[in-house]
Order: sequence, then structure tokens, then C-alpha cells
Amino acid sequence: MTSIVERTRLSAGNQVVVPSEIRKKFGLKQGDEVIWALVGNEINIRFVRKRRGALSSLIGKLDMGRTSPDEIDETVSLR
Repeated sequence: MTSIVERTRLSAGNQVVVPSEIRKKFGLKQGDEVIWALVGNEINIRFVRKRRGALSSLIGKLDMGRTSPDEIDETVSLR
């Protein structure tokens, strides 16, 4: 197992920068969440990536024609 050890500083605004090598290894992007867990005298850090490419990648790619407000109302009322 390869170890990566990086040192960063806490900014005046109490922010921490995730080192680029770690961001690249885990594929982290802006908006991903960081979970901080205090375990004894150590801090465990985990990353939760936003799901990218699921349904949002299909927007604008499927030609489903136009749907009128009346068709939407009718479909909703059937449920």
C-alpha cells in the first residue's frame, strides 16, 4: 500500500486545502463533501463524491418532443 503524507495549514477562515495528489487519487471535485470523525485523539477524514453523470448527463440528449402543460396535467392526474 502506498502512503501519501502531505502537510497543509489551517487558513484564517478555518479552511483546509486538500492536497492535489489526494484530490487526484480520489477524483475529488468542488462540491464533494468531507466527513470529519474524531476517534480518540485522531481525526479520520472521508470524502463523499457527488454522483456525476447519472441522469444529469442525459438532459438535452434525448429528443422526446414537446409536452404541453395539458399533457403533463393529464399524466399527473392518472397517478
